[in-house]
Amino acid sequence: MIFDVRTDDGLRQALARMPQEGGWDGPLGRVVISALWDKASALVNRQRSDVRDAHRVPHLVGLGWEYLAQHAAYVAGARSPWAVLHTVMRRQARAAELGDELGVSERRARESTRTERRVEAHTATRLGVDHPPTDHVGDPTQDPTAGAAVPAWTGGWDAALRELRDQLVAAGAPAAATDDAISAVLDVLSTVRRSHAHTEVYQSTRLDGLDRDQRRALLELLIGTRRGGPASSAWLALRQAPERGELPWASIDRAAAARFARFASPFRQATRARESEFALSAA
Repeated sequence: MIFDVRTDDGLRQALARMPQEGGWDGPLGRVVISALWDKASALVNRQRSDVRDAHRVPHLVGLGWEYLAQHAAYVAGARSPWAVLHTVMRRQARAAELGDELGVSERRARESTRTERRVEAHTATRLGVDHPPTDHVGDPTQDPTAGAAVPAWTGGWDAALRELRDQLVAAGAPAAATDDAISAVLDVLSTVRRSHAHTEVYQSTRLDGLDRDQRRALLELLIGTRRGGPASSAWLALRQAPERGELPWASIDRAAAARFARFASPFRQATRARESEFALSAA
């Protein structure tokens, strides 16, 4: 049986078959490690820094392998196994890069990164400024980087973000695709400033299932747009509605409401096309 371990389904199959294929020392284990190497190399090359340290790649591969070996069942059960490993390696890469810039150890850099994330969570209502939101805005007292990386779809989203997600699904977007898309955009927002967010979202390979207009619509639902006035984030509006004594959707402006349709419309069209093809084949 041939499968591509660089995909989420392929990695799941590899983890399931690896015990019968010689474990990490067998051919399948070496293929997975090779894929980890490719992911780590791409991650280092994407870091926004003047420093491009190729020597970090083996360290990140070792980190990803260690996490995968210890948490294989958790990784295999995630909606996107590679996203879990990417998050683990990305946080380590950011800590190492910050350590280089500040001239401190990686341990100190990781502490600085955790502090930065707590501050971002505490100021999550300031989505109109240049601080990126994270997928852990619900409880600013918790350290989102402590322990194992937890994908956003496991429950780290706040009530407003879940409400926004449900509305996208109600508009016609598939639930799984919506979860994956929101998680991918949040991952981008956790690593870059607002001024770079559109570029990164347009280039994200994790959003290959979305066209450019869908990516823009989803991003602007999360962080709003400054064109013609202040930021108009639907996520922020939903978060602030209870504080203002408003119904959740009463504070959503017309432009924001249209973005739900822009995101969901291609999915609805694809569904209708499949239904038409099925009807013709059944006739």
